[in-house]
Amino acid sequence: MTGLGTRPALAGIAGGIGAGKSVVSRILRLRGYKVYDCDTGARELMDGSEEVKTALRQWCGDEVIDTSGCIDRTRLGEVFFTDAALRSRVNALVHRLVREDVERFVMESDRAVVFVEAAVMTTSGLADLCDMVLWVTAPEEVRVARAMKRDGMDRERVLARIESQRHELEALMTHSQKILEVINDDITPLLPQITRIIGSLEALAGV
Repeated sequence: MTGLGTRPALAGIAGGIGAGKSVVSRILRLRGYKVYDCDTGARELMDGSEEVKTALRQWCGDEVIDTSGCIDRTRLGEVFFTDAALRSRVNALVHRLVREDVERFVMESDRAVVFVEAAVMTTSGLADLCDMVLWVTAPEEVRVARAMKRDGMDRERVLARIESQRHELEALMTHSQKILEVINDDITPLLPQITRIIGSLEALAGV
């Protein structure tokens, strides 16, 4: 039993491209905490869900499922990124499956505190599930340099991605009472920040 009742405390890990949320997740895992990665989870759920495959056939045509029964992501991408209505329907379905899987992950955990990493914390509805959200930040130039080095993207593409993600931060501000900023600027020590946050989360969970 925790301070939240019958479930562990759940903290989200969010942040734009190049902010370094995966670094925070890696540190938490090294400290023994469980972190649900929504990118990986969504891919696995889509590949294993007949509900998703049936919907994709109906919305996109049979060709988006290959002869082995797997999603042909190249074909899906051809329509997904050019059809806003389709993109909205697919995202709504996948977000629901991910939320359900995160809820299962939380309830099955034997830890007092667990984490979920997601690029879209608000539009997916995950922010509503979280007791706290760690918003990982870094100066824009630092983020641009990281993304260019990591992903091989040019500067203009990275800046465009940053701009496209601004609405997520604005939406997240509606949950401002549970946001904790984590500064990952390569100057401010990161480990002490994470240690303090873990302490706050464990206090919330009644540890």
